[in-house]
Amino acid sequence: MLNFQARYVGFAPLAVDNSFGPATYNAVVATQRKWNFTVDGIVGPQVWSLICYPQMGPGG
Repeated sequence: MLNFQARYVGFAPLAVDNSFGPATYNAVVATQRKWNFTVDGIVGPQVWSLICYPQMGPGG
């Protein structure tokens, strides 16, 4: 799901391969930087909120 949803926060669709590989990690880190979240590469509540409800923005 994360790979698929990444396109909604401005990334080209990532391969849906059930793998948290380098491209997914880089997309997470870039998203964290863009939204001034803590940059740790972990998909925590802030990132999930953003990618699951992109029309609402962070914290939705």
